[in-house]
Amino acid sequence: MAPPVLEYLGALTRREMPGAELELLNANVCEPAPCDIKADLIGISSMTATITWTYKFSDELRKLGKKVVLGGIHPTALPEEAKQHADAVVIGEAESVWGDVLRDVRDGKLREFYYGERLPLDNIPLPIPLKGPYKFRAVFTARGCPYRCSFCSVRKFFGDTIRCRPVNEVAEEVKKCTGRIYFNGDDNIWGGDSERSIELFTKLPEDAKKWWYGFGDLYAPQSPLGDDLLKAARKSGLFSVWAGWEYYTGARAVFEHPTTSPDEIEERYYRTSLELLSMKRILRIYSRSLSLVFP
Repeated sequence: MAPPVLEYLGALTRREMPGAELELLNANVCEPAPCDIKADLIGISSMTATITWTYKFSDELRKLGKKVVLGGIHPTALPEEAKQHADAVVIGEAESVWGDVLRDVRDGKLREFYYGERLPLDNIPLPIPLKGPYKFRAVFTARGCPYRCSFCSVRKFFGDTIRCRPVNEVAEEVKKCTGRIYFNGDDNIWGGDSERSIELFTKLPEDAKKWWYGFGDLYAPQSPLGDDLLKAARKSGLFSVWAGWEYYTGARAVFEHPTTSPDEIEERYYRTSLELLSMKRILRIYSRSLSLVFP
């Protein structure tokens, strides 16, 4: 899958500074040599899984006198650590500050930290397709999550209020920028607002039939709008849902549901959801999070 952060940041760069020369590189496909990079600014987005390589590569670039800006989940979580390996760090979302970064580099007054705001998601530029051995692309339609899972970084990074992109803008991007199969990169494809999700799913098939998959909770299919939600999702091309299956230890289940046994929780919550998904011929893929309580 083409990394969406590169494609969206590339489009944002084009919008904020149309005359700039731009090159998008995915180091997972072809790792560049620091000495071969000729640029006034190198921006690197990194997760924790790739941060060791990112810091090493950034250090090598800076030894050659090149300016480096770091952003992404890990630098946002640990900006002071990231600053040791960069000239500047973007904390949070880039849309509100990326233009400032580019102009400050041009004017020779780059700041150490840029704090992104959580803006409405209107008028996100269409991503620039990244060339490479990619089979499909990702689209995002919303950011934020109201759930408070202690192991997850989404709420801290994107906030606990769900912000949605306009349905027409999402549909346009799906039509113009994706192939026959694409990935919905939302952290929850339908958990925030079932009515909005139904509106979006209903809009998608109007232009072309495409197939897609994504992550979804098991609450929404059991809501009062659950049947309409699943029908619209299936009609829009949804063929697979990666569903979270949180595992309750005995202690945790007793703590959170003192009057309900773990078996009753599983029967009432999970099995009902799975039956609903199965009835709509949607493939289910499960991930399990272990929930442990220590004395």
